[in-house]
Amino acid sequence: MKSNNGDYRFFVERLKANNKPFKLVKSLQRTTLYYEGRELKNYINTGFNGYELNLIKSVKDNIKKIPLSDMPKIDRNLIKYISGNFKEYKGQGYELDINAAYWESSYILGYITEDIYKRGQNPKVCKKARLVALGALAKVERILEYNGHEFIRDEEITSPYADYFFSCAYEVGNIMDVIKNELKNDFLFFWVDAIFFKGDNVGKVQSILRAFGYESKYYKVHIYFDIVNYQYIVKREGNRFTKKI
Repeated sequence: MKSNNGDYRFFVERLKANNKPFKLVKSLQRTTLYYEGRELKNYINTGFNGYELNLIKSVKDNIKKIPLSDMPKIDRNLIKYISGNFKEYKGQGYELDINAAYWESSYILGYITEDIYKRGQNPKVCKKARLVALGALAKVERILEYNGHEFIRDEEITSPYADYFFSCAYEVGNIMDVIKNELKNDFLFFWVDAIFFKGDNVGKVQSILRAFGYESKYYKVHIYFDIVNYQYIVKREGNRFTKKI
């Protein structure tokens, strides 16, 4: 017997009070309670529309068609999410962001079909939905089992498809590192898919990205390195946007 969107916490407390065994499987998207031959699913409201939910499912279904033996093995300690020269600086500069970086990377690396890629570019699809579609490949589930008296299992299991997601992160990080080396002393820092620099280097950076198959957008920014708190403070020209990294 299955039921959806029930409050599993009420049932958990009742089962514990009556010394009944159960199993909980928890992820960011949902919690499933198994008890007495029943299955209760509690979904978290993501706010995604039907088109976006269908896209998320399509990405996972497509990945499952690829043999696991073809999945790259990624050392996650080597993924470059952030890097900076962390030297005192205050002045004008540029922020250049890769457009839909991980989505583009998944297509370039052959993890999604052209049809799925184009659906992801539809205005109906928000940035968060694309990230969730790929991030779900690295889903971590927490499994808890209760034997009627005590918890006998508390284990986290990572999706077997996780390295498809992390290879996208690895690819983007390596490209950022290439740009960092090309900019030399004009490089300030990068953070995931955004790179910050000084000097007249927008054209150079965009050319490097296009050579790898990526498009980008840029902003003029004011950058200040707070040496006391060891963080960069970035403010885009013409608006109130402020970023602390």
